[in-house]
Amino acid sequence: MRARCAHKLQRRGTLFVSPVYGHFALGGIMKRILSRAVLFGCTLIMLTGAGGCMRRRSKTDKMVEYMNAKYDDRFEYAAPFGGGVGAATAQITVSSEKLPGAQIWVEYYEKDGKEFFADNYIAYKYEQQTREALAQLLESIFMSGVKLRFSIGTKGMANDFNDDTAFDEFKGSYSALIGFRAFVSSDYSIADREAVGEKVKAAFTDNGLVASGSIYFANEPGQYETAFDLPFSVLDALPHIQFAMDGAGSFYRFEWGS
Repeated sequence: MRARCAHKLQRRGTLFVSPVYGHFALGGIMKRILSRAVLFGCTLIMLTGAGGCMRRRSKTDKMVEYMNAKYDDRFEYAAPFGGGVGAATAQITVSSEKLPGAQIWVEYYEKDGKEFFADNYIAYKYEQQTREALAQLLESIFMSGVKLRFSIGTKGMANDFNDDTAFDEFKGSYSALIGFRAFVSSDYSIADREAVGEKVKAAFTDNGLVASGSIYFANEPGQYETAFDLPFSVLDALPHIQFAMDGAGSFYRFEWGS
């Protein structure tokens, strides 16, 4: 009896690994190694993805830095603008300390290993002056009230526009992309078309304002007052002029409608 107990104690005090237990122990070690490998792989993928995001943010940082260096203003990132994964350019909008409410477009692109930027800050800087110049010009032509809707050009601003760009230089540039739609409360007849067309051309040419626009003659009662609420079917039926000018200040399109 004592010998049997002593034998049991001896076995308990001895490190004994059965073939079956050894198999499971080895399997546990392999599982831990594989788990760590999978975790490392997932981490690597996440880091790679984060690196891509960091590259996109880096372009954003460059665009904001470019704006702060180019203009006497303070800019902050506002939102992405178009583009996406695989896009040829990176585009964003930025906010301006001096022009609150303006969503200024900025573009970054690479060509032949060089970095390029573009923006439309000057269009916002001169937005009110452009609106006033258009209104005064149209009123001088038609000697009547004018309702005006003026749009800021999004793309194509001249890269050499900067804080030193004067308004006269801006308004005379095709790159300013000045576009508008106007409603005129004026007597009009088909017989006046040629004379009215010549007055419009002469006024814009003499003023040096390069633009593209549509001018509608709202002669019927109530049309002028509700001009911007009129449906397109009514607009198309109104007598109107559509024109566009080139960089030399010449009219490459001038058409009458209805």
